[in-house]
Amino acid sequence: IVPLSFNGETLKIDEQKVIELALSQNFTLQIERFSPQIAEEGVRLQKGVFDPVLGFSFTESTDEHPQAVDPLNSNASGTSKLETDILSGSIGGRLPTGTSYSLGLDSQNQRGTFNGFVDDYTSFAGIAITQPLLQGFGLKPNRSQIRLAQRGYEISRWEFKQMVMDVITNAIFAYNDFCLAAQNLLVAERNRDQARQLLDETTKRVEIGAVAAVETVSAEAQLA
Repeated sequence: IVPLSFNGETLKIDEQKVIELALSQNFTLQIERFSPQIAEEGVRLQKGVFDPVLGFSFTESTDEHPQAVDPLNSNASGTSKLETDILSGSIGGRLPTGTSYSLGLDSQNQRGTFNGFVDDYTSFAGIAITQPLLQGFGLKPNRSQIRLAQRGYEISRWEFKQMVMDVITNAIFAYNDFCLAAQNLLVAERNRDQARQLLDETTKRVEIGAVAAVETVSAEAQLA
């Protein structure tokens, strides 16, 4: 622990405290710590390509067309009306082997003047599978983007670790330089005190005639 004087106050700081301050006060490091997280999200994004997609839709439509009125039929309407409801659902996606699949279900209900507005349902279900035989076939080409994203994530982690190590190393070097400077200052202050004491003693000896006056000049030079 090395005492540090700042604004009249004496602080005691050790190597561990220096490292903690260096890591917490380095703004570049605080920004770069998000890089591995962003790269990890990139891996999840590439893996999401193989997630199945589920979809539903429902539509209503009404068609009205004028038609000739039968004068002999008083119940005949002058307008032809068709109401259609369509419900669709599907699930599809792509597998790591390159296989594309789609499972769909459609249900349609039509009613109108042609059938006295009686519900008439028609449903259809089907599945479609597509498998490339040459380009895009197999795990390697379809997972290449995932592997690249994973490598980018690993590189980002190692770069961040390297930056942390550099900050810690520089902090330790700075702390050691500070400790060395503090010790040099302490030695210099002791030498100054010894030179001042030597000057005082030499002055007294000159006053009593024990040594020549030139000795005082030599002691003053040492103190300076």
